[in-house]
Amino acid sequence: MLDCFDSFCQGGLMRTTRLFSILDELRSRRLPVSAEVLAGLLNVSVRTIYRDMSTLQSMGAPVRGESGLGFQIEEGTFLPPLHFAPDELDALLIGMRMVQSRVDSTLADAASRALNKIGSVLPDHYDHLFLDSPLLVHSLASGKPSLKNDILSELCYVIRIKERIEISYVDGNGGSTNRYVRPLGVVCFDSVWLFIAWCDLRQNFRSFRVDRVGLVSRTGDIFKDKLGEGFKDYIRSL
Repeated sequence: MLDCFDSFCQGGLMRTTRLFSILDELRSRRLPVSAEVLAGLLNVSVRTIYRDMSTLQSMGAPVRGESGLGFQIEEGTFLPPLHFAPDELDALLIGMRMVQSRVDSTLADAASRALNKIGSVLPDHYDHLFLDSPLLVHSLASGKPSLKNDILSELCYVIRIKERIEISYVDGNGGSTNRYVRPLGVVCFDSVWLFIAWCDLRQNFRSFRVDRVGLVSRTGDIFKDKLGEGFKDYIRSL
């Protein structure tokens, strides 16, 4: 009798864990996910996924299913904090600490705030896996941000709001020029950060070393993405 009770409890715990896993999986994706994909990820049958979805919806979870498309979280809904697995916490820590060692002071401070926010909502038994983790990242700058000014932060901002800018730039030969560009993205390589932009004058992509950008002047001119001239198009052209 006790064995049956223990099995029942374990089964309930496994299902509860699976329901949380389904919600975490759905909100991590921008597009609908099919029951077949979810079944493969969670190592259960498609029928089990449909039953779990019905349970979630009956509990009031903001899950919507569309025939032929799959399941997704309703837009504009609020869900409790994510439940991170230990290896996901490791990935977050390493990534954030790499950011802290490779960027300017503004972004380094933002990374520290993000780490503190994540740590503050984790269950108590995860504290030693996150706040006191022995995973560190060493930089040649002896713990200081590798970029001396806040140019990278400014570039990230105008990329986010899609505003044309003028930059002053010093090339490899020491020559100084001014460029009007549409900011598209940044790419971090082993030793340098590259700023990627579209030059309307040259009608082509241009890349600039962030540490050689002297000044970023905002124009107030907000642009829209154009087919063939976006950041993903640049990546495909490499």
